[in-house]
Amino acid sequence: MFKKTAAKRVVMVSSDFSRAKQTAQLFAQALRKAGRICPLRIAKELRERRFGSLEADSDARYPEVWAQDRHDPAARPFGVEAAQAVQRRTSRLVAKLDRELPDGADVVLVSHGDALQILQTAFLAESQAPDNLNASKHRTLPHLDRAELRELKKR
Repeated sequence: MFKKTAAKRVVMVSSDFSRAKQTAQLFAQALRKAGRICPLRIAKELRERRFGSLEADSDARYPEVWAQDRHDPAARPFGVEAAQAVQRRTSRLVAKLDRELPDGADVVLVSHGDALQILQTAFLAESQAPDNLNASKHRTLPHLDRAELRELKKR
């Protein structure tokens, strides 16, 4: 579907983590085969949220982190990167891309669950009262599936 509706130029921007880069490369290749110009950029700002002492372990304790996020988006339980910090780094990248990229280009961000979930709150907050959907609300949004495309528009 996206191949049919995409602009002639699609800029793929991916986390530098291997699973995101592999997904971005495959997607870019498919778009090129469909006749699109599709450069690939790598951006560290799209890395997954850092989960502190929970890294390299089961994600069974992530709900504890998300519960803290709901109360305070600046919280850092277990040394986790604060939701507010993730929102800031990812939304700054989007603002930079908006300034740098040519008009009419579609941008596809390839990242990771929490990072993208939190980034969505920045887009939604623009369309509502300030701070109505701040980073603390990221778990109230519909879950992102692997390789899901979700359109985000500036208001």
